Amino acid sequence: MPILDRCWNPLMMYHFTNVRFGSFYCAVYTMVIHILFIFYAIYAIQGGRTEWFFSPYFEYSQRGTERAASLTIVLCLIFLMFTYMLWKGIKRDNRCMYVPWMSAMTIEILLMIGVGLWFIVRYYRNLFSVLAAILLWTIDGFHVYCLLIVLSQYQIVRDLQEPKFEFLYP
Repeated sequence: MPILDRCWNPLMMYHFTNVRFGSFYCAVYTMVIHILFIFYAIYAIQGGRTEWFFSPYFEYSQRGTERAASLTIVLCLIFLMFTYMLWKGIKRDNRCMYVPWMSAMTIEILLMIGVGLWFIVRYYRNLFSVLAAILLWTIDGFHVYCLLIVLSQYQIVRDLQEPKFEFLYP
């Protein structure tokens, strides 16, 4: 039995849709977010402003920013590949193609929780650290919801593809 039967969608007329379309929307959302991350990393490599407190490259020197931004680009490209696999898996009802996206999203969720905790512990005297952590955890809550939608679609496809045996006794 899936976790969610339907999901909330702000783009539909009645704001609820089935989890298959919700999974498509989650794939599009994660694709757009990671493309934006790639553009921001390119901006940081080219010498853009990264000294603002909410920047992911806040404490790095120019060389450290280049390394961290390059790592961000590589990880985002890998995540984009997983998002494409999710999109194809939803389209073809291939549940094995969901697993890389779900694993990467779980790692990303745990990383965002850790970064929020690190902000609070490292900058405990700065009130902006609490705001940054709350913003991160709010976005993280939406990522958890996306993960639940895709996990529900995975469970629906698993139940449909599972063989059903009926034993007949004489």
